[in-house]
Formats: sequence, structure tokens, C-alpha cells
Amino acid sequence: MITVLIAVPNVVCLCFSRWRSLLLVSSMILSISTSVLGQTSTVSNFVTEVQIQEGGTSLKVQGLVRAEASDGTVLLEDTQGKYHLLAPSAIQQRQQTSAEFQRMSDEELMASLLKEVGDGFEVSETEHFLICTNSGAAYAEFCGKLLEKVYTEFFAWSENLKLSLTPPTQRLPILIFAAESEFQAHATKIHPETPFENTPGFYTVRDNQVLLWDLTRDRSLRFSAVRKKLSESPLQLATIVHEAVHQLAFNSGLQNRFADNPLWFSEGLALYFEQVSLRSPLLWSKPGLINSRHHSEFLRRSADERLPIPLPELLTSDRTFQTAESAPAAYAQSWAMMAWLVRQHPEQLAQYIQKLQALQPLQTVSADQRTQMFQESLGSPLEELPGDLITWARRQRSAR
Repeated sequence: MITVLIAVPNVVCLCFSRWRSLLLVSSMILSISTSVLGQTSTVSNFVTEVQIQEGGTSLKVQGLVRAEASDGTVLLEDTQGKYHLLAPSAIQQRQQTSAEFQRMSDEELMASLLKEVGDGFEVSETEHFLICTNSGAAYAEFCGKLLEKVYTEFFAWSENLKLSLTPPTQRLPILIFAAESEFQAHATKIHPETPFENTPGFYTVRDNQVLLWDLTRDRSLRFSAVRKKLSESPLQLATIVHEAVHQLAFNSGLQNRFADNPLWFSEGLALYFEQVSLRSPLLWSKPGLINSRHHSEFLRRSADERLPIPLPELLTSDRTFQTAESAPAAYAQSWAMMAWLVRQHPEQLAQYIQKLQALQPLQTVSADQRTQMFQESLGSPLEELPGDLITWARRQRSAR
């Protein structure tokens, strides 16, 4: 595994097919460089034009200023929903206009996606997603139905916790490539700093897109055959759900893009949702099924009555997700904590989420602040949590 220091936060979420094939942290890169961040200024709802210098070329970027760091770094959202982190050294000129910021319409976003991926792609619409793909029609249909199921269950879950969320006002973009090689080429083009071997899909927080490739590798399959083929790859299928949950979390107000979100929470949430159900029509039915892979990993690593990762370390640092040795334990424990909180302490979890919702882009959160947010929400000493969590996990039975 390669440990990567990222100066740009919240760039990409990666989900790998096998732990042993990890080349990079299998997660959102949520570690934020403290040299970039600070208190943000109040922003308006008017379009700002920024002239920047990039690679010896002068470019104009325009959009809504989402945040501005104390060192002059600007976070700009364009009309497609992509974020641009503009370093003060690159900004040549900046001017706020009198035009109100508006996201692209679905039709404009469709055209933009097709221009981005090139010839051979088509866009199909579901109620809440735009699926841009050159894979088979049946595969796109299956993914569309699955994504809508995840959407419905995501907001039902949040309603059960009495969370205040806002459904996306724009259909969310999904890119599905017919071949793994096409997927890797496009992924490398937009994120050249990241290796994508053995990656069935990811969500890029910067571009607000989910990128996938056709796991059946056969454009001619009908819907039933697509289902049968996907049932043979449950871990890869779980990736679709996992990445969709990340996208929904960052487009509903559950989490804010480019905020200093704790990685254990972001990944624990997606893992809580992802477990497949092979008897269900869409091979997935609802969140909260015991995640067989991470459940067994957590039990194995906590056999000595201790958490695999000390709780203060998991709460306050994302480093454990960034080495091949500790990442499996970090994911397993994050899943266990999320599942335990949802089932045993839903009110306390809701309070914690409300605190996370208040985190703003480009603002740092110290280790002490992270611990305090969790401690205040849980309402009991952190020392009591490991024993309760391990006892609960041992009583659970994995989904089959």
C-alpha cells in the first residue's frame, strides 16, 4: 500500500475488491492539510469569476464561492456541481458578479457528461440519477433500479433517526464504463495522483460523481442475466451501494463536502448500508444487515477483549485507514461502531450526526474537538464503549 499525503481534502472514495490488493487507502481521502485551512469567510449566492494561472496557462473559473480559508484559498463550486480548490498563489484576479448562482438543469448536465466521456455513451434518467454509460442497456437498468432502492432506503433510515436532510435538487451523476480499461483510463485522467488497479468503483467528492464499470463485461445480457452474473460478485456489487451512500450523504446535508469529516463515520456509514442480500430481486434490500466480511474481521481482531484500534485513535485520526496493515481493522471497527450505534444508541448517534452536519468546508477540527463531539453525544465515558461494543458484536449473526 502507498501512503499518500493529500493537500486537497475529500478528493475520492475508493472501494477495492480485495484487501490484499490495496494500493491506496480504500476510502475517502478526508485528511485535510492544516496548512490550507482556517476560519472561512461568509459567502454570498452570487457568481464569482476567478482568473487563475494553471500550468503556464491563464484560465477563467466561475461559480459559487463555498468557502474561503484564512490564507486566501478559495473553494468554488461550478454549475455542474464540481468543486475547485484555488490556491492563493494561482489566483490572478477575482470579481463577484451580479448574477445569481444556479446549478445546471438536468438537460445541461446530461450534455456536459456526454462531452466529458466522449463518443459511444448515452444517458438514461431515473427519478434521482443520471446514468451516463456505454455498457449494455440491461446493466444500466439494473444499476438504476438498485440506486433508486438505495436512495429510498437512505432517506427512510435518516427519517427513522429524525435527521434533518434535504433531498438533492438535481439528479446525481453516475458514470458506468463498459470495460475496466476505459474506467481506469478515465479515472486516471481526472485523478492522476491515484492508482486504480482492482477498483470496481469510487465516488469523487471533488467532482460529485460515482464512477463504476460493468462487472458483467457483457453488453448483450438481459436483465435477469445481469442479476445472475452480479450475484456471483457480491463484494463488487456492494461497491455500487457503498459509493451511492457516499454520494447521497454529501448531497443531502448529512455531510458537507470538503469539511473535516471523521473517516470512521464516513466509511462506517457506507459499510452499514452495503451488505448484499442475494435473495432480493436487486441483490440488496436494506441497510443494517450484518456485514459478514467486517463482522468476522472485527471478531477476530477483538478476540483478546480489546478493540483492534484504540477508540481515541479511531475517533481523532484517519491514519489507520492509510496503511495496508491497519486498514482492515479500521474498516471492521468503523462498521461495528456504526451498526452498534444505530441499533443500541440511535438518539445519541443522531446527536453526533447533527454536530457533524455543522462542520463547514475548509475548517479544521482538532483531535480534542472530535473527541468532545463524540463524548458529548454518547453521554457516557469512552472507557465503557469497548466492552459494550465487543459484547454486542459477539451476539450478532452474519447475513447469508
